[in-house]
Order: sequence, then C-alpha cells, then structure tokens
Amino acid sequence: MQILFNLSSIGNNLTVLSEAKESLAYSILQDACLDHGIPLPPSSYSRSLSHEHSYLFELVKGYVDEKLLTVPTPSYATLTNLGHLHFQLDIT
Repeated sequence: MQILFNLSSIGNNLTVLSEAKESLAYSILQDACLDHGIPLPPSSYSRSLSHEHSYLFELVKGYVDEKLLTVPTPSYATLTNLGHLHFQLDIT
C-alpha cells in the first residue's frame, strides 16, 4: 500500500526552523509515523527543542493522523522523499 503526503502547505513554516525544509519535513513526518507504530528508522527530529519545533510537529502529526487513521500497523515500511515537500510511505 502506498500513502502520499503533501506537506507543501506548511513550507513557509518549515523555513522558520531550517533552510533545508525538505530534510526537516522528512524528519518530522518520520517522527509522526513512528508515533503511529510505523516501523521506520529513528528520526533525528526533537519536538522538545522549542515551541516552534513542537508546533510544527503537531501540524504534521494532525495530517498524518488523518491519513493513517484506518491503516493497520505494517511489518515493513519505507518513507521516500519525492521532492517539493511530497513524500510516499510504502507499507506491507
């Protein structure tokens, strides 16, 4: 199963924390997926660094929650950066 994530709507918010918004978005998305039990490698993102870090995580987590609401916990998953703040989660 493939699940697509489009985080382009929060691109400006990401630039507040880092000019490398693609890698920042990837880390936040990875962390949010890990919270759902999706088997991905550990994320380097720390939502406790600042209020902005926590705010961005909650934005992405809300989006991820909607997308993964009815998805059963997979045994294998891969998260791919498709560019322009678009990501694909492959789960089996």
